[in-house]
Amino acid sequence: MNMGILQKLKQTRPGKWLKFRYYKDRRRLRWCLQYGPGRIKDLLPGRLWVDKVDVCITTKCSMRCDGCDHLIPYYKEPAHLDKDRVIASIRKLDEAADRIFHLNILGGEPFLDPDLKYILEAVPSEKCDVVQIVTNATVIPSDPELIDVMRRKKVVVLMSGYSQTESS
Repeated sequence: MNMGILQKLKQTRPGKWLKFRYYKDRRRLRWCLQYGPGRIKDLLPGRLWVDKVDVCITTKCSMRCDGCDHLIPYYKEPAHLDKDRVIASIRKLDEAADRIFHLNILGGEPFLDPDLKYILEAVPSEKCDVVQIVTNATVIPSDPELIDVMRRKKVVVLMSGYSQTESS
């Protein structure tokens, strides 16, 4: 182990370098130990660790759910967000953050967006611990390229539990 980094960690976090009182510090330490002692430098101040980021890529949905968190049933003209803007935002986040624990791809229904595979390609796998697509499970992806990208990026598909309104 690089003793210079360990000494710097002791100086910058006196009394806390082995006793982490905060959940995020324990999570960072666990991650550093899991991926090797050389990662101890990631515990130093000045690192940006993002716990959770939600990226909404579309307002189109296949359902009109009661209590939709994203208010999708109230959009008069649902549309897919511009692929280039979404990818540019993900790249800016990649440049700014040192670690992203959860990146959620949301909508409406993300599987309705024809550009989903390109958006997933832009996600930095080496920085994201978990990439999730939140879906209502009414649209099953059939594009083999999309499924291949999901497999390579180790995407987790999370099904929401909303019920549909009477008027839809």
